[in-house]
Amino acid sequence: MGADVSTEASPPVQITSLGGQPVRCACTALNKAFTEVIPAAYHTSIAIGDTEYSFGPSGIVPSRAWLSHSMIKPGVQSPEIVLFMGSTNVQGVALTDVLEPYFMPGTYDLLLKNCNAFSNAALFFLLGTQLEAKYTALDRAGAAMDKTAGLVQLLSMGNYIPNPKAVNFELPKVLSTLQSQLLQNSVLASGGACMHVSMRGHELGWACR
Repeated sequence: MGADVSTEASPPVQITSLGGQPVRCACTALNKAFTEVIPAAYHTSIAIGDTEYSFGPSGIVPSRAWLSHSMIKPGVQSPEIVLFMGSTNVQGVALTDVLEPYFMPGTYDLLLKNCNAFSNAALFFLLGTQLEAKYTALDRAGAAMDKTAGLVQLLSMGNYIPNPKAVNFELPKVLSTLQSQLLQNSVLASGGACMHVSMRGHELGWACR
């Protein structure tokens, strides 16, 4: 569960590759939609090759694909939906190194900073894209209701308590920072359309706008 964002600035830098490993996004509905106003909740994660990356109370967790879906919804052997998003030469260790400062252990929050927020950041970093809005609809609705009236806390009978370590988290700012870092750590190729990108000591490949 996470937040849907749109960026109106320059087009996102997109890491591209010839070949590379497939990037997939898995989505599992945790419940049915109650009404059109209260949509279904989803757990999402991404995979580079056969390794899944998900975010939870322990931080960013690599595992075999798709272990987090069977753990969060017992009885589920595989995600309901697996989407091929593109290909990348970026290694998983680079993904976790770059995103971990934003998704530290102990900072998870059901509404403010959840698995969907991480999936959005990971997809943006790897491919310049994000989750479809329907997978984060409940996140947006819940966060808005809880800001105005604490409705989510009320409906959960007190089981949901906002994590103070996630209160200041804003996904659009994270994506904007990632965009700036990719631009700052790139070397323009001939023509200026594509750049070679490296971040935090990791070679990320070529990026195009």
